[in-house]
Amino acid sequence: MIDGPAPEDYLVDGVIAVLSGLTVALALYKALRALGRSRERAVG
Repeated sequence: MIDGPAPEDYLVDGVIAVLSGLTVALALYKALRALGRSRERAVG
């Protein structure tokens, strides 16, 4: 009856987008922390 994806598909897409976004944010956060640590070691 309804053309296009069902509401559940939108929900799944949203959850996947949030999870992938969190994964990228966490990876960036870890990389920045590692950079900060190595910079501190170089200065100290």
